[in-house]
Amino acid sequence: MGLRGRIPATPTNIGISGSDPDGTKEVAGVSPLRHAYAARSQRDRKRVGFSEPGYRFPRSVARGRLHASWPPVAELVLRSQPGERNCMRRLSQVSAHSTVGFLLLLVAAAPARGDEKPYFVTYDHHMEEPRAIEFAYSPSIGFPKDAGKFYSGLFEVGYGLKSWWTTEVYLAHQYTWGQGGAFTGVRWENRFRPFQSEHWINPVLYVEYAHINEADRSFRDVVGHSDPEELEEPIDELKQEIENELELKLIVSRDHKGWNIAGNFISEKNLSNKPWEFGYALGFDRALALAASPNPCRLCRENFRAGAELYGGLGDVYAFGFRDTAQYLAPVLLWRFADSMSLRLSPTFGITDGSVPFMMRFSVLYEIGNFGSRLRSLGK
Repeated sequence: MGLRGRIPATPTNIGISGSDPDGTKEVAGVSPLRHAYAARSQRDRKRVGFSEPGYRFPRSVARGRLHASWPPVAELVLRSQPGERNCMRRLSQVSAHSTVGFLLLLVAAAPARGDEKPYFVTYDHHMEEPRAIEFAYSPSIGFPKDAGKFYSGLFEVGYGLKSWWTTEVYLAHQYTWGQGGAFTGVRWENRFRPFQSEHWINPVLYVEYAHINEADRSFRDVVGHSDPEELEEPIDELKQEIENELELKLIVSRDHKGWNIAGNFISEKNLSNKPWEFGYALGFDRALALAASPNPCRLCRENFRAGAELYGGLGDVYAFGFRDTAQYLAPVLLWRFADSMSLRLSPTFGITDGSVPFMMRFSVLYEIGNFGSRLRSLGK
């Protein structure tokens, strides 16, 4: 029978852990909230404790053993007496604190993947684990030739929908010394791996939609021709120039004897009347040690991966090639310093006249394994 029917105040019908009617001893199968809801008479309410100013919660409630299958608290409050409403508010506070504490416990106990790569631009064929969520923040500091140095920050949330499908959302901002800062846009990325087993070459298809402005300095990829004078324009003007872009990538990657080798071909289309632009990214990396040391440690060699990236523009459909493009060479390093956390860094060098001469890039990653299942368990 639903909430609007009469529910006998019996443990059989209540069905979750709680306390006995005296509130002094725990009884399996009884909820203190449902028991109070079913106790209609004034005598029963006094016995449960709602009408007593000095009422103390039963031990099972004080310890936070609340359950998502309780009746909605709002309806119970509307149907209760004034003395009962105060207790309802106290129960709601206990429930909120218990939920937060349980979420923190899940985060602390979350396992981490072992296949993080140190790349900032290049993608390999490894996907996010199913139902795992990853948070990352990637700041960069750039030093252009004839413009003010800039700070760019990129916040990322990635989730493994399937073993063959990973989706990620990015939020970007930028600050230029002497000019101020701006929010520079949002990106939504999806990667699809058509073949689940390992092959000699493992392809991945990439699709991204971006709503950004010209002040963006995240350098997630480099495409088209380079315009160094764009970096000299005031940020107040650049942030007014909004772009909607579609980006496609073909990713190929291989793991071999501890090494990873990856290559990306990038095509990008501004959805206004502009031509397709192209770019590329190449990367390789390797763990400093393939065998784990017998004793746990943070600075052991197996917790580090090192390699390098080369990436840049390839012009557009009217002038394909390296002429007047930006090209970058960057050593990369990853340190997995905790079970679920990693730090990446990359000193990045511009090797053409159209490039930013130097950037220092960082990234902190944090992953919660099996997040989807853990989140669903909160509702049971």
